[in-house]
Amino acid sequence: MIQNFEYTSSHIDEYLEQENLFNVFDEDDLKTILKSAKLTPNSYNSLLKQGNNAIGATKLYKCARNVIVNMNDYQDAVSVLDLMKRYLKIQLLDNVIEILNQHDKHYQDLLNSVLQQNETNLQKISKLEQANERLLKEIEEKEAEKSLTSNQEKKILSKINEFKASDDFESIYAFFDDLSKQNNNKMIKKACDEGLLDKNGQKDRNILQQSAFRGNVGLVKSLIQSGCDKESRTVKGNSLLFLASMKGHLELAKYLVSIGANIESKNNIGDTPLISASINNEVELVKYLISAGANIETKNNKGSTALIRASGYNRIQVVQYLVSVGANIEAKTVEGNTALLWASIEGNIEVVKYLISIGANKEITNNNGSTPLSSAKKYGHNDIVNYLQTI
Repeated sequence: MIQNFEYTSSHIDEYLEQENLFNVFDEDDLKTILKSAKLTPNSYNSLLKQGNNAIGATKLYKCARNVIVNMNDYQDAVSVLDLMKRYLKIQLLDNVIEILNQHDKHYQDLLNSVLQQNETNLQKISKLEQANERLLKEIEEKEAEKSLTSNQEKKILSKINEFKASDDFESIYAFFDDLSKQNNNKMIKKACDEGLLDKNGQKDRNILQQSAFRGNVGLVKSLIQSGCDKESRTVKGNSLLFLASMKGHLELAKYLVSIGANIESKNNIGDTPLISASINNEVELVKYLISAGANIETKNNKGSTALIRASGYNRIQVVQYLVSVGANIEAKTVEGNTALLWASIEGNIEVVKYLISIGANKEITNNNGSTPLSSAKKYGHNDIVNYLQTI
């Protein structure tokens, strides 16, 4: 029987769950079982509740007075005392629980007071640190002013003065690039202030715009950190993000977006960075720009979306991706041309087949009444004509 009682003690939760402990065992057995039982506060609650209903408070006390309850914190302790008061009718515990609660409240009030004081002290420390930072910054600025007359900076200033009268764009670009690699933003700013930034190279792009076109992330960062405009535009209205997207410079595009560059910036003909990346078959740029919030349905001045432009340029991978993220395959340009119509006009058979396979309307007409079939015939794209006539 001892062995049975030991088993029962270790599996007492099963009896409590089935609510049959007080039906199976008599009072003497229960004393033996409960003496070695180890309960959680929840199990203890079940024990007292069931025992009180089954054998009453007095007998329950005799049976359960030696039971072990595992308590982990203050709340567990108060909970157990409350259960004893309720089910074992020990009224003395009223005062005990009340005193404990008062002490807990006092402790919590004291703790909150200490935490509040700590917060106040931290705020004071923060203000002192900010004041200290301001002083350090002033000291650094004064030291920087003193170092301006150093031999190295004299040479840089001399070079800046020399370049002011020069049209050698590549040499000026290399000069900026060297300063960037030296993290010399002070001299970069000086060069910009002296007008070197606005020296124009290929297609009238200035230093900042050309660095974006070439994907020179370090130089773009240095120029922007030195006060240059992250929304700088070329004469064609192309933004830095547009140039990066056009050339597939993913790292640079991510940087520009991270500092708040306008992802929907339009150039003079209304093309956005997404449209530019789509035209130039820069699939990874297309994916990134869309993930960063670019609108796949934005239209340029002629009403072309990224999908329409990609279809016209035979960018099948871009077309497939744009469709996969929900691009409208029936969107129309100002002249009424859809992606399928443009692909048919340009002779892009692979794009035509793909668009038809996903349900593009092959009978669609533009403002002139032209269909994909008539457009393909007009421009001599016999492979598309033959295909459209067979479906």
